[in-house]
Amino acid sequence: MMNKLTITLTVHHRTTAFLVVLLLVCCCCSLTNVQAEPLRLYGLNYNTRKGPDWAPDDARCKTRPEVVRDIIALRYLTTRIRILSLQDCNQGEIVLSVAKELGLHLWLGLWVSENATIFEQELDIFQTFIDNGELDNPAILGVTVGSEAVFRGSVTAQEIGQNYRTAKNLVVDAGYPDFLVAICDVGVTYRRYPIMFLNTDIVFAAEYPFWEKSA
Repeated sequence: MMNKLTITLTVHHRTTAFLVVLLLVCCCCSLTNVQAEPLRLYGLNYNTRKGPDWAPDDARCKTRPEVVRDIIALRYLTTRIRILSLQDCNQGEIVLSVAKELGLHLWLGLWVSENATIFEQELDIFQTFIDNGELDNPAILGVTVGSEAVFRGSVTAQEIGQNYRTAKNLVVDAGYPDFLVAICDVGVTYRRYPIMFLNTDIVFAAEYPFWEKSA
């Protein structure tokens, strides 16, 4: 009985060892033939700035060739990009033209700050896009109104709601009721001011776990 048991265990161990070796060999063969999948993201924010506010335009804003270079690189990561302004560095016109050429989708952006004139200027450019029929372009996914403007204290929750309605009225009056208009802010701001959920077609939420203010 002891000999039979010993023989059985020996055979079992050898079989296990053989299977382990075979498994390791197969895994190594498989790993050498597997190509890693490239990293893909749903979308990315993009800015054409390369210098501070006080720098002259040629030092503050990227040139069109530089934007082309950037977006060609971004195509390896995503097919969707979002800009935060139309007027700053003329990025609305430049980025849209490059995105159309390179086959990317774009969320336009209207910047909102303490200075109400900035938003009015953004709206003027957006109206030009509407008048030129750009909203018929499938490359444009929608437009965001502001980016964390309430979180920064630039405007109130009620004011960003009014900004949203102003932009939404422009597209509705132009015959594009289904064109998406959204606000973007951090999660704690939506929780603090739930009325903001009523003033957006889609909720854009930014999160900064390291330094974001607590609820």
